Amino acid sequence: MNFKVLFLPFLTLTTLGVAPVAGTAFAQEDELVIVSTGGTLQDALETLFFEPFTSESDTRITHVSAFTSEQFDTARTMKDSGDVEWDIVTAQPESFFHERDLLEELDCSRIPNAAEFGIENTCATYGLLRTIGGGVIAYNTDAFPDEGPSSWVDFWDVERFPGQRCLPAITPHWMIMIALMADGADPDQLFPLDIDRGVSKLEELKPNVSGWWETGNESQDMMRQGDCVMAWMWSGRALQLMREGHPIAISWNQHVPIVGYWAILKDAPNKDAAYDFLNFFMARPQAHRTFSETYFYDTANRIATEQLSQENRKLRVTSPENLAEQTPTDFHWIAEHQDEMRQAFDALLNK
Repeated sequence: MNFKVLFLPFLTLTTLGVAPVAGTAFAQEDELVIVSTGGTLQDALETLFFEPFTSESDTRITHVSAFTSEQFDTARTMKDSGDVEWDIVTAQPESFFHERDLLEELDCSRIPNAAEFGIENTCATYGLLRTIGGGVIAYNTDAFPDEGPSSWVDFWDVERFPGQRCLPAITPHWMIMIALMADGADPDQLFPLDIDRGVSKLEELKPNVSGWWETGNESQDMMRQGDCVMAWMWSGRALQLMREGHPIAISWNQHVPIVGYWAILKDAPNKDAAYDFLNFFMARPQAHRTFSETYFYDTANRIATEQLSQENRKLRVTSPENLAEQTPTDFHWIAEHQDEMRQAFDALLNK
């Protein structure tokens, strides 16, 4: 299985054989501070990974919720002040270029369970692969009982598919990518992104956007309440709505890869405990399987993925059928142009 990612070979996914459980030894730090985006993800991480780690290691985990961009602004302020309080943060592939100076270069030999249990290249230079999903089209099947939108061209087509849309107000490159595809750009040749063209296409749709969400919970609430008939959503969030019985379907066509990593801050106060947690996180396939079955995101634990039923596998981004629909993404380019895209996107939102 291969992600269509440009200039980022450590995101290659390969299914490997089952390996035996490896033992884990722990450092004796009293507290470990971990940052993630909160919401249902935080609940799952606490139940399935943080609390069991504390029980086995006597290391208490403090969980901080923050958007990825905000956490790195705070981490940089901590670094500049010489008072770093966090140990592990959530990173995206572009973080390995844009925030590289803040991140520990991982010693993968200290995370042996990544090799024992993980898919290929789970332990990358600056992060440990955590969660894998996609940014997909989610739509209301009551509004479109016969045929729903299956491309970003359809998403923009308010005559054929009438009704309000919901989009994220975070991570501008997602929106610029889908806008360019809606404008007829070849998904295989999006990069370098034409920022002006993408923002212009977004401006065309803006009168039909009823909500700009900032959290996964908000995106779900908008669809539950009928604020919009279709939305760009994280795949796991859309699939949770489907499990709840809401009239929602998704299209994986032209989806954008959504990949999350654990990363250790270079000046983390409890670096030994951070390595211990990453090693612990990679074991326990049953916990990973429960996470995937409950929250519909894959993790890097290959055994958990192999144990999913065929029906469940079809709902995951890493199924061969869904991977084939993924939009190639150049995270290096994104990192270099992150500020430019943010400025243009914010100007659009504030018009």
